[in-house]
Amino acid sequence: SSNNNDEELDPVYSSIKAVAPRGKLGLVIANPHGETPVVLEMKEDSVLKKKVRVGDLLYSIDDIDCRGMQGSEISGMIASRSEAPKRTLLLLREQ
Repeated sequence: SSNNNDEELDPVYSSIKAVAPRGKLGLVIANPHGETPVVLEMKEDSVLKKKVRVGDLLYSIDDIDCRGMQGSEISGMIASRSEAPKRTLLLLREQ
C-alpha cells in the first residue's frame, strides 16, 4: 500500500496482512536461503487460499519476526498457535 511507512520493508515488495482462523493453514513454508521464509506450496483447501500466494515471503506471525527461521521452526510456531482464535501473518509480495 502506498501509505506504508515501514522503511525497513523493501519497496520492491508490498506487504499483505493475512488473518488466519484457528486450525491448519495448509501452507508449506521453507527457508532455502536462510533469510526470509517463503511460501513454497499451498494445499487446495488452505484457509488462506484467497490471501496468500506461492512465492510470498513470510515476514512475521503475530508480530514475531520470522526472518532467519527455518521451515520446521515456523511450522512449530504455527502449530503451537493453532488453537488461537486467529493468527496474523505479515507477508511480502514482489510488486
